[in-house]
Amino acid sequence: MYPAYPNPFNGSVRIPYSLAHSGRYALDIYTVGRQRIRRLAGGESRAGHYEAVWDGRDAVGGKVAAGLYVAFGDWGRVRDDALDPGEIAGGGPT
Repeated sequence: MYPAYPNPFNGSVRIPYSLAHSGRYALDIYTVGRQRIRRLAGGESRAGHYEAVWDGRDAVGGKVAAGLYVAFGDWGRVRDDALDPGEIAGGGPT
């Protein structure tokens, strides 16, 4: 994952990322307390460069409060349920 821009943002933020290999992946937005706000992208994809855009809304379309949020990418072991960044070996919010 590359630095999001603009940061800080007002309206929307772009999050560029790369997948080194084809396979399952997920890109989620979390609070600093590790509560998942929204999945921005995920599923099966080919290796390559991508960009996700977050509009500052949660999974049901509600505007989130101003604050600090983190993007977390999992490029390997992805489940359909909520990811816990603390359980990914060597991982965590970036």
